[in-house]
Amino acid sequence: MPKPRPHSCVLPVLLPDPKFELRTYAYVKELVYDKQAKKVKGVRYVDTRSGEEFEQPAGIVILGAYVFNNVLLMLTGGIGEPYDYKTGKGAIGRNYCYQVSGNVVTLFFENKEINPFMASGAHGTYIDDFNGDNFDHGGLGFFGGAWISGGTSNGRPILTRPVPPGTPRWGRDWKRATAKWYGHAFNIGASGCNYAHRENFLDLDPTYKDVLGRPLIRMSYNFRDNDYKMAAYIGEALGKLGRAANPTVMSSPAVRRGDYKRRALSVHAQYRRNHHGRRPQDQRGQPLLPSLGRRQSLRHGRVAVPAERLLQSDRPGRRARLLVGRGHHHEISQEPRSTRAGVI
Repeated sequence: MPKPRPHSCVLPVLLPDPKFELRTYAYVKELVYDKQAKKVKGVRYVDTRSGEEFEQPAGIVILGAYVFNNVLLMLTGGIGEPYDYKTGKGAIGRNYCYQVSGNVVTLFFENKEINPFMASGAHGTYIDDFNGDNFDHGGLGFFGGAWISGGTSNGRPILTRPVPPGTPRWGRDWKRATAKWYGHAFNIGASGCNYAHRENFLDLDPTYKDVLGRPLIRMSYNFRDNDYKMAAYIGEALGKLGRAANPTVMSSPAVRRGDYKRRALSVHAQYRRNHHGRRPQDQRGQPLLPSLGRRQSLRHGRVAVPAERLLQSDRPGRRARLLVGRGHHHEISQEPRSTRAGVI
């Protein structure tokens, strides 16, 4: 994964601390929630090797199981009011969002070496001209935008075999094309924002259960008109950017269309927003945590973030903080950008 993980960034610092204990094979089954006191007093977990169940008291419980399991634990623990999309009432499970990806164009350069084997997951050049509110939305009919990236993320010999449009899917000509273009192609892609919608939410499945006997978490989600309009506009931008690079061959811009398909999208960003709204009763997981009352004992991870608008790099004073080693930070000031970028 290109993103920092606790395995490499947190645990190496915690393990030498004598007050810290890491219990492996411990699968949290449920929260110990005192409804009268409105306080989480611990967790119950199962040892996945023996199946034995334990209860661990705690003064503070960090809810850091990512979006699906966080919502599952809150719903099965009776914390807050489950969201009902028909009435619009409730907060737990509402406003599930993802991201609008799938926009991509592939450029082929016969006389340029791209060297995809030297790439990485975060490799490439990104622009924010079509991101968030960084361009004029007048008359476009949609909110939001997307970052656009040019480059390669890997050079895997089986997965990465770019070929120009019209190439046979198998056989001699396909083999020749994969050999010819392997080191001479890269993508320009985009990842767009996704806003909350009343009918996109998480709840407990009424039929299916997991191995511990708990209801499975159920996701009701699909793309909406705003997503399709934004994707079409960004796809047009990708095509014009690609043609401006003067490639030998270029694929037609792929644009996100059709219903959401679980296998078609990456799962690495499925930690997105929940429990956010304008009214206090809609803001489960926000700083005041009204669903838990005054005695706050539960800390939330990546479940209590508002619907993603992506970067706002045109705002004066925006600063990026880079971690430069243990305990040290370096700040980089970002200059204001123009707010009227348009399609090239």
